[in-house]
Amino acid sequence: MPLFTVMGVGKTTGRKRTRYYQALDANMARAMAEKGGTEVLEIDAEPLAVAPASLVDTAHAMRACIGDSPTHLDCLLAIMERAIDRGLPMLITMGTAWDDDMEEVPWRATLYPKRLLNSAQGIRIAGEVQPLVRYLITGDQQRPGQRQLLLERIEHAEPAPAPDRCHRS
Repeated sequence: MPLFTVMGVGKTTGRKRTRYYQALDANMARAMAEKGGTEVLEIDAEPLAVAPASLVDTAHAMRACIGDSPTHLDCLLAIMERAIDRGLPMLITMGTAWDDDMEEVPWRATLYPKRLLNSAQGIRIAGEVQPLVRYLITGDQQRPGQRQLLLERIEHAEPAPAPDRCHRS
């Protein structure tokens, strides 16, 4: 969700104030500020992050529908919709964790996406999460099991490789 800077005046104090809100759009940010006692004078939006080329390439490879200059969130949303439709497991990278040597490393997992959900914080992807390796320290959303991950917190996603079903002896 974009971050909005709301400048205004306190309704009871008359003093200048600046507040920051994560909201779906400027109208929602205005409503949040007014509820907090600010008479809104100006709203500025922080631009959404442009999708990295690797994420755009993944979206194109999956034949996901994205625009000409998609944001990070646009790409992830299109990729996850396609993965849900096809029943594809996805490799995701989200934040950092600590391994057995207490080294800070990117947290990676296989996500078996089931559905997209709207929440007050933003769009979530619900599904089964299985970390790729054993991590010594992780965040709450990085544990194995059923999770509802905020889509905007996922840094990268790509289809998981198919398991090797042919064993030769």
